Amino acid sequence: MSKNKPSILHINTEKGFRGGEIQTLELAKRLQKNGFPTIILCHKDGLLLQKAEKEKIKTIGFNPKGELDIFSALKLRKVVKEHSVDIVHCHTSHALGIACLSAIRNKGVKIVGTRRVSFPLRSKWSLKKYLAASKIVAVSESIAKGLFENGVPSEKLAVIHSGFDISRFKDLPEKNVMKERLGVSKNFPVIGVVGALAHHKGHKTFLKAISRVWITFPNTIVVFVGEGAAKDDLKKSVDSRAIPALFLGFVENVAPIYKSFDVFVLPSISGEGSPAVIKEAAAAGVPVVATNVGGVDEILRNNFEALIVPPSEPAKLANAIIAIAQNKELATKLVEAAKKRIGIFDFESVAKGYEKIYFDLFNL
Repeated sequence: MSKNKPSILHINTEKGFRGGEIQTLELAKRLQKNGFPTIILCHKDGLLLQKAEKEKIKTIGFNPKGELDIFSALKLRKVVKEHSVDIVHCHTSHALGIACLSAIRNKGVKIVGTRRVSFPLRSKWSLKKYLAASKIVAVSESIAKGLFENGVPSEKLAVIHSGFDISRFKDLPEKNVMKERLGVSKNFPVIGVVGALAHHKGHKTFLKAISRVWITFPNTIVVFVGEGAAKDDLKKSVDSRAIPALFLGFVENVAPIYKSFDVFVLPSISGEGSPAVIKEAAAAGVPVVATNVGGVDEILRNNFEALIVPPSEPAKLANAIIAIAQNKELATKLVEAAKKRIGIFDFESVAKGYEKIYFDLFNL
């Protein structure tokens, strides 16, 4: 152990670069800055490896074939031994499976897992993985509750919400400037959705809601930021409803795009943990409408910092959007309150929370 700070090996098995990979990278950056020996073991062809290398974080590539991949487990054992790793921090469920299979805990290595989604554990093997960890960090109280109900003891559980980089939301362009860049009239309401284009994100419900919004605001423009498997189906639904929409794809620096939105919507029907997008929207000064899934209402509270509605209810979603669009006083109140609240979710605070967990594992 170097200078009383344990060495951390982060494992992420994803090839793409979405929320969990952003969280992995940003945590590793801050841990390294704070003096923790830090390594990232990630997909050899993934974007996380490329981005971590640019940040001068030591990276090791591998080719995971699933959580029961014996070759990945052997690779992990080798890396742990060669680099005298004290803690293996698993950032995906498959990473936790590989760590469990590797039997590294028998060598005195601590395993920490982060659970970012609110889906229930679906098998005895899934539960076994989580029981094998020294500590499981849920990114919301609702996820921690679900894990406990699935059989994970409370003493193994901790809650640290996902973070975001609040500094990226300073000195952003004005709303009308960003609307002009997108080719949208400053007089047209823009409703924004940021995140993976996946079926559990609730885009079908959202489009039904927008059809209702159009009755009151017929010039409404929808902007989708993100990529995903549901993109083609979503485009077909947009075309069939004749909804004016822009698909911007993945945007590296999304912060300025938020400024073009009059309302930000998170319409998810399941799976959310601690969504960074509602924190980012709030930081950009955009009023938020979100469905009450996962840890959403732990971040922004209904009628205080956002309007929160039940999932899969397009009429209620539409009414909330319309309420904000019609009432500037309400929109301003929500934005001001949200900006005051979200500072606690900055990446610096998240890193401090993980550091405490690492130290506690070794009674430091």
